Amino acid sequence: MVSSYLDIKYAIAVNNGTSALDVALKCLDIGVEDEVIIPAFTYVATGNAIVYNHGNPVFVDIDDTLNIDPARIEEKITDRTKAIMNIDFGGNVSNYTELLRISKKYHIPLIVDGAQSFGCEYHNKKCCTQGLINTTSFHAAKIITTIEGGMVFTNDKKICEKSQILRNQGQTSRYLHTYLGNNYRMVDIIAAMGTAQMRRFKKTLQQRIEKAHYYKEHLKNVSYPKELEQTKNSYFLFIILANKRDKLNEYLKKNGIETRINYPTPVNDQPTLKNTVLRFSKTQN
Repeated sequence: MVSSYLDIKYAIAVNNGTSALDVALKCLDIGVEDEVIIPAFTYVATGNAIVYNHGNPVFVDIDDTLNIDPARIEEKITDRTKAIMNIDFGGNVSNYTELLRISKKYHIPLIVDGAQSFGCEYHNKKCCTQGLINTTSFHAAKIITTIEGGMVFTNDKKICEKSQILRNQGQTSRYLHTYLGNNYRMVDIIAAMGTAQMRRFKKTLQQRIEKAHYYKEHLKNVSYPKELEQTKNSYFLFIILANKRDKLNEYLKKNGIETRINYPTPVNDQPTLKNTVLRFSKTQN
């Protein structure tokens, strides 16, 4: 059902979005001293998944879409760069024309961390499909949820097969474990919940978009992240930009309107990820 919606060949269910990222990186054999380029403005799981695999996240600043700035990527590419991993912040779509151009030029695979992308479109193509490997999350906060859950999406048969093996303890035949996998299997009962939600997902998404447009029509003296032409924002988050952000946050809170400041500490400043370059080295004892 999900693969049909996205128009992609393979959809492999896992137990959460972070597991999906781990599987994606393992499919590309990311390991010691390998570098993966990511935006500096993302949820910490994007960077954590790289470190789980003993790789090193390389951070790139964002542009006025609040997504990774393609113009800054090439200067960060080295002979250790093994992947680019992108996220569409808040459901606002990235410049995939440029990301794919860079991926092709340098023969570096693109991974899409689609935890916030499900329901988005770029040039009439569903997001979570632009990369060689794509992932999403079905956490309780997401537009479509299985309380916890995730998926890996790809058009590559070998990546599909390896993903299925990795989510099942690396088992290639009964009790033969060829890869170091994990128990990342999705539980049947939550898969059933997701299936039920998929049947009404288009309506849910449309309602969300209509509410976002209502907010934009009625909110004054605020601005919004730039949205690229020929894109469809899922509005996983409704983002406003205000000069007196903290004061506005407090005012809205006092009036019963909940808001939050997303990722006030960028991932490159998180204690667990700061100064990760060559944390894992082949020359270490």
